[in-house]
Amino acid sequence: MTQMLRFALGLTALLVWLTGAAVAQEPALPDFNEWETVASTAEEAIDVTDTTEAMLEVQRARLVEYRTEFDAARNLNAARINALREQLAALGTPPEGEGAEPESPEVAANREELNRQLNTLLTPVQRAEAAYLRADALIGQIDVALRERQTEQLMEVVPTPLNPMHWQTAINDLAVAAGG
Repeated sequence: MTQMLRFALGLTALLVWLTGAAVAQEPALPDFNEWETVASTAEEAIDVTDTTEAMLEVQRARLVEYRTEFDAARNLNAARINALREQLAALGTPPEGEGAEPESPEVAANREELNRQLNTLLTPVQRAEAAYLRADALIGQIDVALRERQTEQLMEVVPTPLNPMHWQTAINDLAVAAGG
């Protein structure tokens, strides 16, 4: 009885370990519906001129998180994709032209199945790549907007206390503030 219990516990531990290893190998796909909402909100924030710098910084931080997720998802199934490409390359190029000898039905069916599997695996990778590029572009646009605002603030001309022309106004303002 104890041997059976040990075996069951050992088997359970092995399955948990294998499941954890499988989960750790491939990152999960980001939620693309939520991403569309985040990206649209960021685009609106960039387009509106009265968006505060703090709001732009918050949008930028969210975009950076998504960009990181998409970067990881771009390598999703990389080993399997490479294996399928190698298998297709091993089959050689399909015969083309009118005088070419037709490919055997087994090879043609194998090529078709490999291409189907490859396309299935590439679809989420290509979607993640497109989303990564969009996130990166939006981050760049926010950076430009923030830089432009900072430049405007630095270039804003204010009266300097070193100019004697402003001293009388400063003295008057000081007298009013002092109550006299």
